[in-house]
Amino acid sequence: MKQITLLGRTIYSTNHHAFRRYLYFRNQVYFWLYTYKGRRVSRVALTIGRSLLSQTAKIVLIEEDRLAKIWAMLRGIWDGVFKKLHRGY
Repeated sequence: MKQITLLGRTIYSTNHHAFRRYLYFRNQVYFWLYTYKGRRVSRVALTIGRSLLSQTAKIVLIEEDRLAKIWAMLRGIWDGVFKKLHRGY
């Protein structure tokens, strides 16, 4: 786990590998869109968008291998939306 102090707040980041971030977003998107029946697409999009922004900010500020991790999160969202669960990272 990595951390920095910014504007008096300590910000923590888990520093997971890009593949783990891919799986997290792919599975989260797929679950909320296709498995969970009581969903609202607008709420799902807002929640995933907020998570994407938060994790991207932490990656940019704290972590290494930034582009690979951000790309993995975006590809995970794409594959989750289009039900591409068989593809690996």
